[in-house]
Amino acid sequence: TGGQRMQFQLVKEAIRTNLEELGMTDDVLRRVGELNLAGNGFLIVSGPPRSGVTSTLYSLLKQHDAFIRQLVTLEKQPVVDLENITQHTYADDASLAATLAAALRRDPDVVMIDQCPDAKTAQLICDAAGRKSLLLGMHATDAFQALAKWVKVSGDPVAATKNLRGVLCQALLRKLCPTCREAYRPDPQLLAKANLGGQQIDSFYRPPTKPLVDEKGNPVTCPSCQGSGYVARTAAFELLEITDELRQMVAQNASLSQIKPACRKNRMLYLQEEALRKVIDGVTSIQEVIRVTQHAKKS
Repeated sequence: TGGQRMQFQLVKEAIRTNLEELGMTDDVLRRVGELNLAGNGFLIVSGPPRSGVTSTLYSLLKQHDAFIRQLVTLEKQPVVDLENITQHTYADDASLAATLAAALRRDPDVVMIDQCPDAKTAQLICDAAGRKSLLLGMHATDAFQALAKWVKVSGDPVAATKNLRGVLCQALLRKLCPTCREAYRPDPQLLAKANLGGQQIDSFYRPPTKPLVDEKGNPVTCPSCQGSGYVARTAAFELLEITDELRQMVAQNASLSQIKPACRKNRMLYLQEEALRKVIDGVTSIQEVIRVTQHAKKS
């Protein structure tokens, strides 16, 4: 009852602030970087809760030069201190609009806002986006849902998309352990269902289905993943670019069934398709993609 005691505290993964390390494919990384640095306007960064949206917002913010431009954030609770960036906090959702208005009066060059809870905040964002570069965080399961939520909260489809450059949505995926991952030939019916039937795919990878053994046949635990089959995480990203055609469709209250073909024509890949590209590359498993996408639909 009176001896030494030790307390353990679980510290979550460090927030990443390097855009190249988040898991974007080369084409998405290039376009997101171009849209982020294109000047006045804004980007929406979305994803389910705890999917790394803050890391992406910080990474996009740090693409801007903090030494020659004034960078500002508005966050309910900043996760890390950002060097040479002014971080404002607000007490509750109702006070965000007033805090944002006060920050905009100081004429910053780039503003990051972690959410948009009401129409008043949305109006300030729409007005400021014509003069500044903004980044907006949002909870959504895909880019189309994020766009719909943004249009709804702003209340004006024309103003909502006038200076909107794109909507990014992401989902976290566990990475397969490179030491013990197991190759297998995927089921042709599964490939067809995932729209991969026309591609030449020799193998997918998955966690080991049989116990690992050493050279003497004794059961062993993988030293890299401790038997979990996964090590670290990455993210899949879906980018919805806002074109003039899409702005006109949103202004006319077009349905999702009308908007999606227009995005396809612009070579957009959906979030699940971006995740499947990581399966093809051996980064993660099809089981992990199914787990994450099913969880996102339930959320």
